Amino acid sequence: AVLRCFSFDIPDAPTPVIIMQAMVQTSNIALLYRVFDHTFNPSSISGVVQPKQKNILKIIDSVAVACFQTSSPYLPLVACATVIYSLQQGIFHCEESASAFAIFGYFKVFLEGQFLEAQKWGKLAVSVLSNGYASVRARMYLYGFLYFWFIPISETCRKLYETYTIGMRCGDVDSAMYALGLHWMWQFYGGEKLSVVQTNLDDAMNLMSKYSEELRKQCLLRKIPLALLMGITDEDPYSMMEDGVYCESELLVYAKSKKKVQLLEGLFQSQFLSAFWMGDFNKAMESANDLLKLPTSKMPKVQSLYFTFYRGIASYWLFRNGDGTQLMQGGNDALSKMQSWNQACPHVENKVLLLQAEYFASQCNRNSAKEKYEASIKSAR
Repeated sequence: AVLRCFSFDIPDAPTPVIIMQAMVQTSNIALLYRVFDHTFNPSSISGVVQPKQKNILKIIDSVAVACFQTSSPYLPLVACATVIYSLQQGIFHCEESASAFAIFGYFKVFLEGQFLEAQKWGKLAVSVLSNGYASVRARMYLYGFLYFWFIPISETCRKLYETYTIGMRCGDVDSAMYALGLHWMWQFYGGEKLSVVQTNLDDAMNLMSKYSEELRKQCLLRKIPLALLMGITDEDPYSMMEDGVYCESELLVYAKSKKKVQLLEGLFQSQFLSAFWMGDFNKAMESANDLLKLPTSKMPKVQSLYFTFYRGIASYWLFRNGDGTQLMQGGNDALSKMQSWNQACPHVENKVLLLQAEYFASQCNRNSAKEKYEASIKSAR
């Protein structure tokens, strides 16, 4: 309703069809402005943004932040509106535009699989940020949600930690803390030594708890599966809580009663990972189904890459264990999705090969399975 006051056409119901139509329309408008032509140079455009334009962009950006924090399906529509406004007004020199370019690129990947165009939007955001605009939130969106597809994980970690330090210096603590959490996540999934990951998580938890009890809970949910993976059984992570939440069931009740959707997502993800790494694939799939029942699960997340991969592994294993033919299709769906992502993301290759090995194993094709297992090991090194 707020954006409609400024004549932004935001539909009442963000259905998948409406979202996809908005994405296509925005891409077509971008072509009209030739922003991806090799001759286009944002720095050659006047960097003066009128006060009215800046205020409008700030309002849109505030709505986008709220949508991001609640995993609202309106987020891609707000991003489209911001991109179109920036193009129409010739605004390529402010942090709000850079944020919109990065978010739009993120959805081009997850909703359309358009990696090439997504990378172009990322480069456009980089060109804005390279002109000296120290936008912490735009950097967090760019490197935490889009550019990880196109650069090494080590570079993603470096950029996110750099974003965290800039945020703390600038006073944007919220974006800095989110960037720090993403930095830890990519360290973990990127294969950093678990002892290093644990130390960094403990440091992050101590730091985040100074600013938000909710952030402390999110760190706790990351700490639980990590401890199981490292074989640490003599610690009670819930002893760190200070508000009467002393076990998983109490945290679940708290999250539901307070309607903390992101906390619920984190809890189900933690349960899924813990069960998966302990080899209890039935329990892992139960937690996965609980997660998928949440309305916000339909919004793509960075974790979707690894969640899809692990679900595929569990589905194939349970199929071979005789738990239902539908699980074979679940594994095939995960494999198909990972193969589409592998087109542009080199660090997905070993996971695709492992899923292919699981597929052949499920088809009793031992030779092909062995070949793919060995190829996955080689690719991961």
